[in-house]
Order: sequence, then structure tokens, then C-alpha cells
Amino acid sequence: MSKVSCKRRSRWAVSVFSTIKHLYERFSRTEPRKKGMIRMPDFFITGDKHGEIEIKDLGVRCFPAGNILTKRDFVVILGDFGLLWGNPPKDSERYWMKWLSEKKWTTLVVDGNHENFDLFDSLPEEERWGGPVGVIAPDVYYLKRGYVYEIANKKVFVFGGGESIDRDGRIPGKSWWSRELPSHEETERGFESLGRVGWKVDWVWTHAAPCRAFDHLMKNHYAVAHLQREKKDDPVSRYLDELAGELEFSLWCFGHYHLQSRPFEAGANGLFRAEYREVRPLSVSERMKKALAANDFKEWKIDFDEMIEDEGMNPKEPLGGW
Repeated sequence: MSKVSCKRRSRWAVSVFSTIKHLYERFSRTEPRKKGMIRMPDFFITGDKHGEIEIKDLGVRCFPAGNILTKRDFVVILGDFGLLWGNPPKDSERYWMKWLSEKKWTTLVVDGNHENFDLFDSLPEEERWGGPVGVIAPDVYYLKRGYVYEIANKKVFVFGGGESIDRDGRIPGKSWWSRELPSHEETERGFESLGRVGWKVDWVWTHAAPCRAFDHLMKNHYAVAHLQREKKDDPVSRYLDELAGELEFSLWCFGHYHLQSRPFEAGANGLFRAEYREVRPLSVSERMKKALAANDFKEWKIDFDEMIEDEGMNPKEPLGGW
């Protein structure tokens, strides 16, 4: 065969391949991702879960969007996690921890005031997102006080803890721990971490709210906030309020008060939002926004027949490997 024939056949093969590739990309169900484009993770956030009491808020019945997330996506719990409580843990705590670990997303935990801090402080530690984290379980991580983490190109300042107004009725080392309040090292770390990023972050995740944010809830007649007036004198809130006066942020989310709010202003360089039972979007894709707006997840073919088992009502292996 002549060299000319070989060249013609080669050109013909390249042309056919290019045509087939073009047709496939045009009519394929999913459009080809452009070179260099990577889907940014979805972020959802929720408030206190109190262990077995409200952890089912993360089940598919209450949080259907969770069934279409991946381990690249995040769900944040803003304190009073409650699944690190018994020492040794109860069988039910072991079950729910395994259940959470096997969810399709990665869970990030901020500590609250009602926590077993002996267990939190003894967690194995590793470096992730630019700072140390405690490893609670596979794909469940504890974000520590006073650090600025960089998660999916978002700078996030984290500071857990808060003062328990019911501590007089609790037993030290059994149902109450003084570590609910931050150490001097942790508060100084907060100042230093924010100084290193020029006092500007994307998000702030805390359990307690700065005083100015709690005052806003009181003034706007949130009934639950009025029942918790004592929390206004929380030393953690006073510390956070000092930070809020200097810090620039997009959204500051907090738990602790057992209520939810829309984003609001409170005399700071950013918006605040109270979180509780609902698992709410923090930053999600356009595709997810449309599904949430219409409450329509048919495109992802969620099997709602599995809801009861998914929510632990009829576990086949209640303990599994835990």
C-alpha cells in the first residue's frame, strides 16, 4: 500500500472518530464536563441534634436532598451533637453513629455545650482543610475551636462551645463538663487565626451566637429566645461579639437556641442565621436549587420505600461493625 493511501485512511479514521465523538457528546444524557471544570461541593447546615433525639432529621424523609449527595459534599451540625455521650457508648448510640457515618455525604461537627468533652478531647486527630480535626467516625469530623479552615475554597471560622444554663441540675463528668467554655488558648487562637486571614472569611460556624445576634432574636419576639434570656450573659457569646465587631463575613450560622431564622443584620459586616431542626442549604448547585425549590427529586430516583429502614426504624444490623 502506498504512503498516500495510508495517509488517506488515517485521515478518514480520524474524521470518523471525531464525528462519532461529536454525536455522542451532543446526544448523551449528560453533557461532557468542560476541561478544568469541577463540580463544587454542596453545603448544608443544621442545628442541635441531641444524639438519638433528633439525629433522624438527617434521614431521607426530612432531608431527601441528602440521598443525592456524595462524600465530596458536606452537612454541618452546629453543636449539641450528642452521639459522643456514653462512655462506653450505648448500643443505640453505636447504631446511630454507624448510620451517620454511612450516609452519602461527609459530616462536619462543631461542639456545643451539652457534649461529653472527655470523649471529644480524646478523639484521634488528623490534618484536614488547613487545620487539625478530630476523627469521630469514618467521614464524620470534629472541627476545633478557633481555627480558620479552608473547605472547597471557602474560608470558615469555627468556634464551638457555650454555657449551660441547666448546669446546676447536672453531674460533673457525667452530664456536664467545664470544657463547654473555651480555654484561654482557644480564645487566643481565634484572634490569631483571624489575624492571619486579615479578619475576613466566607462563613462562621458557631454553637452560641454573638450578643448582638441574640439581642436581635429577643427584639424580634422569637418566643423561644425570650425563654432563654439567661443565655445572653454567656461568656462565649461575649467573646464572639468581640470578634463580630471586627470580622467581615458573608454568613454566620449558629445553633443553641432551638429556633430557626432567616438571614438578618445585627450591626456587623455580614449576615447572621439561626439554625435548628431543618437541614438547610448553605451553598448548592443550580440543579440542587431547582430541586429544593420544587421539592422534586424524581430526577435522582430516590427510593422512598426505603425510608423506614433508612431512618433506623427497622435496622437489619443495628450494630454492624461498631
